[in-house]
Parts: sequence; structure tokens; C-alpha cells
Amino acid sequence: MNNGIVCWQCGQTLVDLIFPVSRREECAACGADQHVCKMCRFYDANIAHQCSEERAEEITDKESANFCDFFEPRANAWI
Repeated sequence: MNNGIVCWQCGQTLVDLIFPVSRREECAACGADQHVCKMCRFYDANIAHQCSEERAEEITDKESANFCDFFEPRANAWI
């Protein structure tokens, strides 16, 4: 099923993505972790700590899987 969500790293459509997205979810095409800051709707490279969710703990590696409870995948992550 196509959910409109694409990999933040390569742009491949994530057809079998199960919600909520598991920390262990990976892109079948490139192997990139998907439960990462760069895939989240709260990610904003233009603000301090690159996260607009004020309650979230700071995560330094924005491209590796994390345990953030506020994670919500965004459709336009690959731009």
C-alpha cells in the first residue's frame, strides 16, 4: 500500500511502512533508518537543535534511529 511517505535519504516510496513507525524501520532501497529526526515533521534545520517540538529531548545525530516519543513521519522529508 502506498502511503505517500518516501525515504528521507533516497526518495524511494516506503510502500510497506507500518504505523507507528518502529525504531528499527529501514528503507528497502538504501538501508537508511527511518525513525530519524530528518524524517520527522518536527525537524527544522533553521532552528536551534533542529526540532520544533519543545518537549523533545535533544538528539545530536539527526540521521540515526532514535527513541523520540514525538516522532511523526513527514511526506516531504526527501527534498
